[in-house]
Amino acid sequence: MKQIVIPVPNRPGVVADVSEALGSAGVNIEEMDAEGAVDNGVIILMVDHYDVALRALQEAGFQAISEDALVLKLLNEPGSLAKIARRLEAASINIRSLRIAKHLGEYTLVTLVADRQEEAREIVRDCLVAL
Repeated sequence: MKQIVIPVPNRPGVVADVSEALGSAGVNIEEMDAEGAVDNGVIILMVDHYDVALRALQEAGFQAISEDALVLKLLNEPGSLAKIARRLEAASINIRSLRIAKHLGEYTLVTLVADRQEEAREIVRDCLVAL
Protein backbone atom coordinates (compact mmCIF):
# COMPACT_ATOMS: atom_id res chain seq x y z
CA MET A 1 0.00 0.00 0.00
CA LYS A 2 1.29 3.46 -0.79
CA GLN A 3 1.08 6.51 1.41
CA ILE A 4 2.00 10.12 0.81
CA VAL A 5 4.08 11.99 3.38
CA ILE A 6 4.09 15.80 3.37
CA PRO A 7 6.35 17.83 5.66
CA VAL A 8 4.43 21.03 6.41
CA PRO A 9 4.74 24.17 8.50
CA ASN A 10 2.67 24.00 11.68
CA ARG A 11 0.26 26.82 10.92
CA PRO A 12 -3.48 27.42 10.66
CA GLY A 13 -4.88 26.47 7.25
CA VAL A 14 -2.26 23.94 6.15
CA VAL A 15 -4.74 21.03 6.27
CA ALA A 16 -7.20 23.15 4.28
CA ASP A 17 -4.48 23.95 1.71
CA VAL A 18 -3.56 20.28 1.26
CA SER A 19 -7.13 19.01 1.07
CA GLU A 20 -8.15 21.83 -1.28
CA ALA A 21 -5.26 21.07 -3.67
CA LEU A 22 -6.29 17.42 -3.75
CA GLY A 23 -10.00 18.16 -4.09
CA SER A 24 -9.36 20.54 -7.00
CA ALA A 25 -7.43 17.74 -8.74
CA GLY A 26 -10.29 15.27 -8.21
CA VAL A 27 -8.38 13.20 -5.65
CA ASN A 28 -10.33 11.57 -2.85
CA ILE A 29 -8.59 11.36 0.54
CA GLU A 30 -9.12 7.89 1.99
CA GLU A 31 -7.09 8.40 5.19
CA MET A 32 -5.34 11.43 6.67
CA ASP A 33 -3.18 11.92 9.75
CA ALA A 34 -1.84 15.37 10.62
CA GLU A 35 0.63 16.02 13.42
CA GLY A 36 2.28 19.26 14.44
CA ALA A 37 5.07 20.11 16.85
CA VAL A 38 6.29 23.66 17.47
CA ASP A 39 7.04 25.05 13.98
CA ASN A 40 6.81 21.91 11.84
CA GLY A 41 4.40 19.11 11.15
CA VAL A 42 3.69 16.19 8.88
CA ILE A 43 0.61 15.03 7.03
CA ILE A 44 0.30 11.40 5.99
CA LEU A 45 -2.31 10.51 3.37
CA MET A 46 -3.78 7.58 1.58
CA VAL A 47 -5.64 8.60 -1.53
CA ASP A 48 -7.42 7.03 -4.49
CA HIS A 49 -5.07 8.43 -7.20
CA TYR A 50 -1.45 8.69 -6.02
CA ASP A 51 0.20 10.05 -9.15
CA VAL A 52 -2.44 12.76 -9.57
CA ALA A 53 -2.17 13.61 -5.87
CA LEU A 54 1.61 13.93 -5.97
CA ARG A 55 1.46 16.27 -8.98
CA ALA A 56 -1.29 18.39 -7.42
CA LEU A 57 0.61 18.72 -4.14
CA GLN A 58 3.86 19.62 -5.90
CA GLU A 59 2.04 22.23 -8.01
CA ALA A 60 0.63 23.67 -4.76
CA GLY A 61 4.18 24.03 -3.41
CA PHE A 62 4.32 20.99 -1.11
CA GLN A 63 7.32 18.63 -1.03
CA ALA A 64 5.25 15.44 -0.98
CA ILE A 65 6.81 12.00 -1.26
CA SER A 66 5.23 8.62 -1.77
CA GLU A 67 6.37 5.55 0.11
CA ASP A 68 5.27 1.95 0.42
CA ALA A 69 3.69 0.90 3.67
CA LEU A 70 3.36 -2.66 4.88
CA VAL A 71 -0.15 -3.59 5.98
CA LEU A 72 -0.25 -5.96 8.94
CA LYS A 73 -3.16 -7.90 10.39
CA LEU A 74 -2.66 -8.31 14.14
CA LEU A 75 -4.82 -9.89 16.80
CA ASN A 76 -6.81 -7.16 18.52
CA GLU A 77 -5.42 -7.88 21.97
CA PRO A 78 -3.01 -6.20 24.38
CA GLY A 79 0.63 -6.72 23.45
CA SER A 80 0.20 -7.69 19.76
CA LEU A 81 1.81 -4.51 18.49
CA ALA A 82 4.61 -4.75 21.07
CA LYS A 83 5.55 -8.21 19.77
CA ILE A 84 5.97 -6.85 16.22
CA ALA A 85 7.90 -3.81 17.45
CA ARG A 86 10.27 -6.06 19.45
CA ARG A 87 10.93 -8.22 16.38
CA LEU A 88 11.99 -5.13 14.46
CA GLU A 89 14.05 -3.86 17.39
CA ALA A 90 15.90 -7.18 17.59
CA ALA A 91 16.95 -6.66 13.95
CA SER A 92 17.90 -3.00 14.64
CA ILE A 93 15.18 -1.82 12.26
CA ASN A 94 13.72 1.59 13.04
CA ILE A 95 9.98 2.21 12.63
CA ARG A 96 9.57 5.47 10.70
CA SER A 97 5.79 5.45 10.57
CA LEU A 98 3.12 3.30 12.18
CA ARG A 99 -0.64 3.74 12.14
CA ILE A 100 -3.44 1.68 13.55
CA ALA A 101 -5.66 1.89 10.51
CA LYS A 102 -8.76 -0.13 11.29
CA HIS A 103 -10.25 -2.47 13.87
CA LEU A 104 -11.94 -5.54 12.37
CA GLY A 105 -13.46 -7.47 15.24
CA GLU A 106 -10.75 -9.75 16.59
CA TYR A 107 -8.12 -8.21 14.29
CA THR A 108 -6.54 -4.80 13.77
CA LEU A 109 -4.98 -3.52 10.54
CA VAL A 110 -1.72 -1.60 11.03
CA THR A 111 0.34 0.25 8.42
CA LEU A 112 4.10 0.29 8.91
CA VAL A 113 7.06 2.00 7.24
CA ALA A 114 10.56 1.08 8.42
CA ASP A 115 14.00 2.40 7.61
CA ARG A 116 14.86 -0.98 6.03
CA GLN A 117 11.50 -1.87 4.54
CA GLU A 118 12.41 -5.09 2.71
CA GLU A 119 14.06 -6.55 5.81
CA ALA A 120 11.04 -5.51 7.87
CA ARG A 121 8.78 -7.23 5.33
CA GLU A 122 10.62 -10.51 5.92
CA ILE A 123 10.46 -10.17 9.70
CA VAL A 124 6.69 -9.55 9.77
CA ARG A 125 5.82 -11.80 6.81
CA ASP A 126 3.45 -13.91 8.96
CA CYS A 127 1.30 -10.81 9.62
CA LEU A 128 1.27 -9.24 6.14
CA VAL A 129 -1.98 -8.58 4.33
CA ALA A 130 -1.80 -9.16 0.58
CA LEU A 131 -3.34 -6.21 -1.28
